[in-house]
Amino acid sequence: MKIIFDPIKNESNKQKHGVYLADAKHLDWDRMVAASDSLGNYSEDRYIGITYGLAYLNNRIYVVVFTYSDGDDEEIYRIISLRKATKAEVEKYAKT
Repeated sequence: MKIIFDPIKNESNKQKHGVYLADAKHLDWDRMVAASDSLGNYSEDRYIGITYGLAYLNNRIYVVVFTYSDGDDEEIYRIISLRKATKAEVEKYAKT
């Protein structure tokens, strides 16, 4: 699994949401609940996932927006946004 992101967006995400896009590597991707992002008219398939951040991220629940593609040797996830989940999102995740 390879995590990629725009370095400029990485900094702006930190300012806006308090977490770097690079921190997506510390998410529990195996327990993620993800769905297609149908909120916008994008030129690519985007997904919204919700899962736990591992110890590095204080075991909080996070929402991540990403694209996915198969690389030659590994899966590639391009991170678009990463933020702490809202209370409503946490409650919804707990029911899954």
